[in-house]
Amino acid sequence: MRITQSMYYQNLSPDKSNIAQKLFDVNKQISSGSKIQYAYEAPTTFAETLKLDDELQTFDQVIKSVDSGLKFSQQTDSTIGEFTKTLDQFKTKLIQAASSANSDVSMQALASEMRGIESHLRNLANTSVNGQYLFSGSLVDQKPIDQNGNYSGNADSMTSFLGSNVRQAYNISGADLFLGEESTTKRKITTNVKHLNQTLLYPDVMVDPTQPRSSAKEEYITTSDTIRDLVGDNDTVVDTVNAQNHFYISGTKHDGSTFKTIVDMKDNETVGDLLDKIGKAFGNTSANKVVDVTLNNYGQIEIEDNLPGSSKLDFHMIGNVDPAGAVTNLDTLNSNGTRVVEFTKSEISGYQTTVGQQRNPYNPDSFILNMDLRTKTDAMASPATLLTDVFRSDISSITLGGTRTDGTPNATTFNVTATSTVQDLVNAINTSYQVAPDDLTVSVVNGRINFNTTSGQNNIDVQLTANDAATNPLRALASNASISYDDAKFTKSGSHLLSNVPQIVKADNSFATYQTKLSEVGAYAPFVDAGGGVTQQLKLSGIDINGNPFDAQIDLAEGGSTFSVNGSPNYTIFDMSTPRAAVNGNDMTYKQLTDVVNMIVSNTLPATTNTATDYDAAITTSLNSSVVTLDNKGQINFEQTGANTTKADISFYDANSTDFTKGGSALEFNSNSSLTISDPKTDFFAQIDEIIKSVEQQKMRADTETGDLRNIGIQNAIQMVDDLNDHMSKEQSQSGVQSQSLIAASDRTQMLKVSTTSIRSDVIDTDIADATLKLNQLQLNYQAIYSSISKVAKLSLVNYL
Repeated sequence: MRITQSMYYQNLSPDKSNIAQKLFDVNKQISSGSKIQYAYEAPTTFAETLKLDDELQTFDQVIKSVDSGLKFSQQTDSTIGEFTKTLDQFKTKLIQAASSANSDVSMQALASEMRGIESHLRNLANTSVNGQYLFSGSLVDQKPIDQNGNYSGNADSMTSFLGSNVRQAYNISGADLFLGEESTTKRKITTNVKHLNQTLLYPDVMVDPTQPRSSAKEEYITTSDTIRDLVGDNDTVVDTVNAQNHFYISGTKHDGSTFKTIVDMKDNETVGDLLDKIGKAFGNTSANKVVDVTLNNYGQIEIEDNLPGSSKLDFHMIGNVDPAGAVTNLDTLNSNGTRVVEFTKSEISGYQTTVGQQRNPYNPDSFILNMDLRTKTDAMASPATLLTDVFRSDISSITLGGTRTDGTPNATTFNVTATSTVQDLVNAINTSYQVAPDDLTVSVVNGRINFNTTSGQNNIDVQLTANDAATNPLRALASNASISYDDAKFTKSGSHLLSNVPQIVKADNSFATYQTKLSEVGAYAPFVDAGGGVTQQLKLSGIDINGNPFDAQIDLAEGGSTFSVNGSPNYTIFDMSTPRAAVNGNDMTYKQLTDVVNMIVSNTLPATTNTATDYDAAITTSLNSSVVTLDNKGQINFEQTGANTTKADISFYDANSTDFTKGGSALEFNSNSSLTISDPKTDFFAQIDEIIKSVEQQKMRADTETGDLRNIGIQNAIQMVDDLNDHMSKEQSQSGVQSQSLIAASDRTQMLKVSTTSIRSDVIDTDIADATLKLNQLQLNYQAIYSSISKVAKLSLVNYL
């Protein structure tokens, strides 16, 4: 075979081109640092690189998000830490106030310092970082706490991005910090009436008439004292046979169920026995103690829930002494003349048609009227107070009935006018009931009408009955506030009517909202049941915004709920289904309930009784005059629009509220309930305000003698501060956990980023040393090929011969 020059070129030229391409590729890898530039060069490597690049971008996003959240979280942690330090200072001032050595001036100085600390706490609550408020939830532009301590943020969490479907919260919302709850806290409540041992206080009446009253001792009741020591007596006889001491107990258990029961006791039974029976009413057994019922050092009953996490526990008790037996309805105690023993008392009272007297067992010539005279702003009435500021506006006259000092019947009428004062009523009573001059004196002391008769003139029986303009009996006189429980009228404040019982969902202890069903809060299950004949009936009575009296009834039934006003035909309460129908009582919501209340109090009723269009129109029209809301504490409140002071006045309660032949109330809205010492739920600034008020009022403990009757006092407030501090510490721990989680996430992400960068480098980056070596080899090969080509080019025929 003959080898020609062209054959050399055919073999060497492709090799030269191949090596030249490889040299180009290697030079490109060295200059760019990457093995490939385009997907077609190595599709698998390109796809893997894209995936790794995406992961690196994600890591960068995570690091940026975590760093931002970490700064926010660390500032939150620091601010809550300042909260706990400030609360320690606050507690120190409170403990100083608890000392009996303080003068009035020093107490007010302490209160002023505590107000200053309160202002600092508000400023801390409104801390912002880079224009973002720490404790507003996700509403970072909204100032969370106003001057009154109200929260304006939300309960939302803000989160840092930690990867696909992984987020970490970095904020503590004000809803948790200021209004949160502690599931491990047990609710504890107390009565506020202090009880002295009556036998020691009145030995001349209860032990021996020859003993002087000056030998009396003031000692608070103990569990070993007898019932007679607790309630007192008007003679020296100890009745060990007849159970003439009656205690009417109402309450709410841990699970939200309610009860009413009457406990009858003999004189010689002990106060400890009474406490045991109270515990049994709550469900205590020999094997299971669901509540602790104790007596504090001031003869007040304290009850603690043994199961933590519930805010439903409540208690009310009233006692009376009646040899004829217990009454079946608490309203009777306002007028039957028996001696009433008080345990819990506040400024709020209910309405009664007739009120009567209550004799002093230790002085037969002294007695009081079973009526608390308070203005509509809850201030004690004085002799100069107008009756229109005390009584409902629809009272036209008061019948002065019963018997006079000599036992003869009395029947006179006192007309109530716009200018009638408390003193005018006192004068009329004095004139009407006395027979001989000076055999009766009537006065007003601490909001109560007091009577004193001449010795031996104890046949008097005072009975006052309210009448409307047509002289019909009217349920409009204020009752003895200690007797009223959940039929008490709402508190008036300017254009507002305020309730005090939070509506709490039984299942999770949360506050009810507009969407919550009444059955989710109500004490009974089933709430209503057509087959079992279970219905619920609510009473709403009082004065509407125009000053007109009303008496309304809301009937909740499974077959459809209705309401009526002043005996009108039943108005259908419509649901939102299609077609519209009367709402099942089990499905009725608080929004539907507040709509009905607003229509009644604003006197804006539907044009027809069962037309959905008219019903909706009435709701819309009523909102032009007033609004009934369910606030963030689950309390139902009324506000008249555009009015400085509303004429409205309402009581809203279960129809069986005072009837002890029936079970406990299905729903409660406003009550003379026990005072709260500890509770799982927190209302930070409201509690701080209450604590400071106890110092301002120099109120050492819960009582009915000083300041606000519903204030728990300085000694109980110390426990409240401890609870707030515990809550703050737990929230700080939560913030610390969030910060640590973010730091760990940041460290982990940085590590993953380094690892992923290394993997990406292995996949795509050029190994410079290896590429340089390869370049040198290719250059040698390239030079060799050129050398070969050069040699071939120099060959002639002579070389082949």
